[in-house]
Parts: sequence; structure tokens; C-alpha cells
Amino acid sequence: MACKTISFVGRSGSGKTGLITRLIPEFIKLNLRVGTLKHTHHAQSFDHPGKDSWTHRQAGAEQVMVLSDTEMGIFSGAPPAINIEQIKQKWFADYDLLIIEGFKQLPGLKVEVYRVENPKTPLYKDPVYSVDALVTDARPPFPVPHFSFDEIDKLVAWICDKLNITPPEHI
Repeated sequence: MACKTISFVGRSGSGKTGLITRLIPEFIKLNLRVGTLKHTHHAQSFDHPGKDSWTHRQAGAEQVMVLSDTEMGIFSGAPPAINIEQIKQKWFADYDLLIIEGFKQLPGLKVEVYRVENPKTPLYKDPVYSVDALVTDARPPFPVPHFSFDEIDKLVAWICDKLNITPPEHI
């Protein structure tokens, strides 16, 4: 099965990360290999001056991998234009599902996480974002399928249906 992609979008503080961390184990129970990609609007440096990896980059290496017995990290400059398909092919080709947090203007299956307490306008009201479903504590009606924060099983089933995911056979 080729890697399928779903994006979770919403305003800051809406609960995207919390929802995603509840969904990941459910997809793993379906014997799916799951990866995630988190977008941030904040300029960040993940590597630090004085570290060997930073020194390698300063010397001209385009990409540096740091590898230990339990983890690895790769440092490189961000591409001039984010291309999710290229990222999927390079880093997530062997995965069944890539869950993306952010990238609200990215095409593809998109679920908005919205809380009533957030005073900002929900994204689903603006057609530019093409929201396909909503996870919310607000009361219906909504123009898209909607789920409460407690309907994890229903949301997983909906995602599997929309992405045509059939869990692989247990090995």
C-alpha cells in the first residue's frame, strides 16, 4: 500500500497535537506504519552552534545525519518550496500513513480541529482551506462531517474509508 496522507489543521491551541497523539495508537492497532510531519510557522534552528553536526553544516555539508543507538536526526536547509509529495517519497515511502499537522492550505484530505473557546473564525467557513471534516466541541449543524473529541473510533473509520485504507494482514 502506498503511503496515504491526512492533514490536521486548526488555529493555535485547538488541540491538534492532542488529537493526533490519540489517533496514532489507533492506527498502529490496525497494523499500520505511521509517520508524522509537523509544520511550524516559527523560524527555528534544530541544530546548535558548537555541536559537531552544526560544524559540519558550517563547513558546507548540505545534509548531516546524527545517529545513536536509539535515535537519528537529519539536519539540512529547508527546501525553497515545500513539496509534500517529495518529502513523502524521500522519508515516508515505506509508511502506510503520514499524519500532517499544519499546512492548512495543502491540498488533500483535511480535518479541522476547532474549539468553541477559540475566538478566531473556524477554517471550514473559508473555502480556500477545503476542510473535509471537523473535530469540535461546537454544536451542529456543519457543512462537513463532524466528530466530537471523544469519537476517536468513528474518526479513524472515516479516515480509513476516505483514504481507502485497508489494514494490512497481521504477519
